Amino acid sequence: MKHDIIYVLTECFKGRQWSLVGDNFKDIIYHDSLSPITFEELISADESLCKFDYINKRKNEYPPIAEQLDSIWHAMDIGEIPKANIFYNSLKGIKEKYPKR
Repeated sequence: MKHDIIYVLTECFKGRQWSLVGDNFKDIIYHDSLSPITFEELISADESLCKFDYINKRKNEYPPIAEQLDSIWHAMDIGEIPKANIFYNSLKGIKEKYPKR
């Protein structure tokens, strides 16, 4: 497995109730009435996570959404990109209402 068992269980089997009393697959205790997760299901889930590792890596490095939107607004404000009037004007009104001091 490329990922930690806890990470795979948490990401791919949301809603399942389990605990891990050791550090391997045989140490999973299930606290729900569903069938235990097979080793093959766990490996398959891990492989799926590996295909999408870039998503979390990007998400962790992107600036916060507020900063991204502010950058877009400023680019519109100085004419680098065309104004999307609904977006631009709604933010402009707020910026005018609460100016920087």
